[in-house]
Amino acid sequence: MRPAISLVSVLILLSAALLGCRRATAPPLPPPPPDFTTLKRDLLELDQSLGLSRRTGIVHPDRYIAAVQQLERDYRLQREKPTGPAQQGVEAAIRAANRLGQAGAQYVAAYRRPDDYPNGEADRRWDLLNAAYLDLRPSADQDVIDLAVRQLEAAEHPISQK
Repeated sequence: MRPAISLVSVLILLSAALLGCRRATAPPLPPPPPDFTTLKRDLLELDQSLGLSRRTGIVHPDRYIAAVQQLERDYRLQREKPTGPAQQGVEAAIRAANRLGQAGAQYVAAYRRPDDYPNGEADRRWDLLNAAYLDLRPSADQDVIDLAVRQLEAAEHPISQK
């Protein structure tokens, strides 16, 4: 009987030792940084579609409208929304882009039907279109779209900005 007791006691000791020696678990990883790649791509597509023309208002209006709509849609559907300056930058770009689209449509209407818009209305609307364009690109170093992209990149990599 003595061997049976020592075998049971050995099993109990081994199981106690195994329970006591649990693996040390690593601390949980920090959440991954937000990914705004889609919004940055949309902003760059909007930037590439910008250009003014005396005949069509915006050089490629269909491409421009599609870029604005895609940016608005992706911003609305973005799972993790940008915050702070990045949010303000994207929203400012969307507002300015919508103003430019409206000004472009008004200019084209006046340009194509000059009899319906007498007394130089097309020229006044062209001036409004230029002003809306300058809302997006006041100068080379104050481009609203480029600023929004830089703010999104800063929000993606906050540690590198310190």
